[in-house]
Amino acid sequence: MGKFIELKILTTSMRTTETSPMMLDISQVSAVLCNHGMYRVYIGSTRFDLTEDSYNKLCSALKDYKEPSESILCNLQHDHTWIKQGLYNLIKMVEEGSLSYRPAILLSCHDKDLEAGWGVLHRRICGMRGRIIDLEKEVKRMTEPKKGK
Repeated sequence: MGKFIELKILTTSMRTTETSPMMLDISQVSAVLCNHGMYRVYIGSTRFDLTEDSYNKLCSALKDYKEPSESILCNLQHDHTWIKQGLYNLIKMVEEGSLSYRPAILLSCHDKDLEAGWGVLHRRICGMRGRIIDLEKEVKRMTEPKKGK
């Protein structure tokens, strides 16, 4: 459901112009025009004439209405890039033969659960890599030929 705004529309009847209130769902607005002092809003193919104050109020409301969706898209794009970098770092950590690989710093993710999950995976992979290195050293020590025999 969209955001509603109260506007004053102009109606002309018998050469007299009157203003009437109108509730408008701004998600339904298809166009807003200003032409030679005439202010109009289109909802689908229906045209309404507006007062100048209502036109300005509608333009401000439309600007506020559109910005959140743009910021949401930016946040999603950021999180997508964050996820790709995080997965690359985790795969690189698994492929490396030591614990010397330090992944790039990931700036904050907008999805805090995802960010926390990445931290848990990072710690677990570091722990597993440490255990693998210890086991490899132990196997190497146990399989070395004994000196003096």
